Amino acid sequence: MTESNQPSTSFKLIIVIFIIRMIASLPFSVARGLGKVIGFLTWISKSRDVRVTIRNIEICYPDKDASWVKKLAKRSCIHSGMVFFESCWIWQRPNKKVADKIVDVEGFELIEQAQKNGQGLILTGPHLGNWEALLAWGGMNLPSSCMYRRPKIDALDPLIRKARSKSGVELIIGERSSVRQMLKTLKSGQCFLLLSDQNPAKNAGVFAPFFERQAYTMVLIQRLIEKTESSLLFFYAKRVKNGFKIIIEPANFTTQGLSQEEFATYLNQGLAGQINQCPEQFEWSYRRFRPQPEGIKPVYKDL
Repeated sequence: MTESNQPSTSFKLIIVIFIIRMIASLPFSVARGLGKVIGFLTWISKSRDVRVTIRNIEICYPDKDASWVKKLAKRSCIHSGMVFFESCWIWQRPNKKVADKIVDVEGFELIEQAQKNGQGLILTGPHLGNWEALLAWGGMNLPSSCMYRRPKIDALDPLIRKARSKSGVELIIGERSSVRQMLKTLKSGQCFLLLSDQNPAKNAGVFAPFFERQAYTMVLIQRLIEKTESSLLFFYAKRVKNGFKIIIEPANFTTQGLSQEEFATYLNQGLAGQINQCPEQFEWSYRRFRPQPEGIKPVYKDL
């Protein structure tokens, strides 16, 4: 970065931090309501993210007509707006205030059962509902670590690290060099939290079906299980009235003796099963199908 760009970047950072803190100062219901408004404005903007949202829904629900797709895309944009405003609130509020917004937990007995043998536990899920609420709940209720990806704006890294760490969860950078730390967490009998519906780095995944299309899918979870004999559960934080409901579900497939492609296929089926429970709360704007097998037409090139 050149010196001439530094003042501009610093000013933008100050504005972003000011906005985050202003949102956090609002009552939760007001912050969520403003998120709805911003989400609706995003929808009517017809931005590239909106077009990607529509394309992804068309791919994943090919039997649905254009009217159904449009309706779901609109609702998804509105929920995405709520995610941002809710997250700003969660980042800046004390743990007690955040905990008050977790109005229900379904399936916690699955975690208790998995932890009886003293082995590690991997909790995974898609970008569904509000993942900041999910990570905060995990940090406050489980001895846990979570995968952390640095934000695109480097200057925001300290703010987000501090915000996520306040719940007690240990942040592990999602890089190859951090695998040893992940293994240590699991071998000590703790929980490792990560969202597994994003495209992994080159040579860190395989192609497997995600809904109706091949998607490049991480192999990290399978490798961690093979090396630590950890259990696997799925989870997400569903947006409900007055807050969030944590939903924990079994993997419903054996995690042993599978090829990488077989494991990735079952993993994606588990993610899709959760998304189908409230598809309007899934982050459809992510370009999940950007990498495609050789010879397959790019999905987003014309958008």
